[in-house]
Amino acid sequence: MDAILLSVLLGFFGAVVRVLVFSGRSFSEYGRLSGLALMMYSFVVVSCGIFSGIIMGYSVPLSFLAGYGGVDLMDGYYKAFKKGKVKLE
Repeated sequence: MDAILLSVLLGFFGAVVRVLVFSGRSFSEYGRLSGLALMMYSFVVVSCGIFSGIIMGYSVPLSFLAGYGGVDLMDGYYKAFKKGKVKLE
């Protein structure tokens, strides 16, 4: 299997696990879930998870974990670029 496709799939599955964990936690805490909010959250998390899985595609576990923490990684990327720690040449 192509390395990029494997990274995409693992990022996707990591993001799906995060959505399931979030859904379970939200339902147990509030007793209900908004369908539209869950769909929007799922879309953003899966998109960030796939992107992070590709970026961190060095190994199988790292791609999966990057997919799970994709939103947190995107926040870290943004802060790093904003502070100027990362320079593109």
